[in-house]
Amino acid sequence: MPLVLAANVAAVPWPCKAMAESHIVCPPFVDARQARVGAAAGWQGIFGPEGRLPLLGVQAISTPGSLRAPWGELKDPPTRKQGKAVIVTYPLPQEGDKWVVCQYGERVFQAMKLPGTIRECSMTYRQGQLADIACK
Repeated sequence: MPLVLAANVAAVPWPCKAMAESHIVCPPFVDARQARVGAAAGWQGIFGPEGRLPLLGVQAISTPGSLRAPWGELKDPPTRKQGKAVIVTYPLPQEGDKWVVCQYGERVFQAMKLPGTIRECSMTYRQGQLADIACK
């Protein structure tokens, strides 16, 4: 059954000008009470954890349609160091829908659709913590 999360997401200044850089903020956690699990007639859906689920990771993906479709093979994106920061850049193809996907637990995600003009998203990590998501 599907897992549906409802949470407040930081506003992003879309639409953006072509190749202008926009910054996205993943919510730092989701409240497990927000999770809803669909269930068959006579059954009640239950989502196990209580409390807050912290942000575990983020990636940029492209899909041919629905987020429920397979995301395809995710390859290790290019990574570079800049001072004490590590920057991971996800190139995005011209075709398909583009998304930033924030992960909060095993198979617990929130996604934000990006404008079709976006060609890449870079995640900057400082001291192992996500510091910035920049898409252009």
